[in-house]
Amino acid sequence: MKYACVVLSTADIRAARKFYEDLFGLTVYQDYGRNIVFTCGIALQQDFGWLIGLPEE
Repeated sequence: MKYACVVLSTADIRAARKFYEDLFGLTVYQDYGRNIVFTCGIALQQDFGWLIGLPEE
C-alpha cells in the first residue's frame, strides 16, 4: 500500500489555501474548486460532510 496524502477539512477553501501558501510556501498541484492538492501531499477539502454524506449538525 502506498501513502497518498492527508485531507484537511475546511469551511473556507480560499482562506485555507492562502494560509498554507503564505505561511508554509506550499505549491498547488491540482485545484478542483472544493478540493485543492498541494505538491507535498496535503489536500484541502471544503464541505467535507457533504462529500461523505454527513449532516452539518
